[in-house]
Amino acid sequence: MLAVHLAWFIFTLLYAFFPRFHRHSCHPSCSLSKENCRELAALNLNLNISFSNTAKASQDFGHMYHDLPSAILYASPAQDIVAIVKLAYFSPNHLTIAARGAGHSIYGQAQALHGIVIEMSSLKGIEVGVHGFGEAAVPFVEASGGELWIDVVKEALKKGMAPRSLTDYLYLSVGGTLSNAGVSGQAVRYGPQISNVLELEVVTGNFAHYGLHFCQCFFC
Repeated sequence: MLAVHLAWFIFTLLYAFFPRFHRHSCHPSCSLSKENCRELAALNLNLNISFSNTAKASQDFGHMYHDLPSAILYASPAQDIVAIVKLAYFSPNHLTIAARGAGHSIYGQAQALHGIVIEMSSLKGIEVGVHGFGEAAVPFVEASGGELWIDVVKEALKKGMAPRSLTDYLYLSVGGTLSNAGVSGQAVRYGPQISNVLELEVVTGNFAHYGLHFCQCFFC
């Protein structure tokens, strides 16, 4: 009897202090298909995925569609997004995923009915600097797709610079506006934001290409 109690005590310690020991078990709140729940539980995600309070991801600025997702992924770093894209692409159960920045879409583009919404705001990082030397020097900003343009502008102003092309409303995510060109009154002279991008790394659904969702934009 003592040996049984000792064995159970050791098992309890392993279960409590070693997440990998039990990470392949399905979350009790997972409302996806059983197959998708098992596949999701097997992923080695760096942050967390929430199966509760998903209502906040079921609406956007347009308020025309209200599609409730089954889960919200707070992804960081980008490997988490790669893992989810691969899961959705190769899943035979038609798992739906959607990226959500500041939620300013109007037709439900950032919603995923019974699927997974990727909360892009957890991807952070802004760097302002100069690439090259002398006459070939080019000022740039490198920003994660989850950052807001207002924060990009604040960081740029500290260096005495400003983005060449901005949307009229700055509380939008970098990834969100670039995915829709980023048009404003300044586009007539400098072009939309996407035309001022030097480099853009993305995650694609076909090949699940690893990307950091960084962009580099000219300054004036």
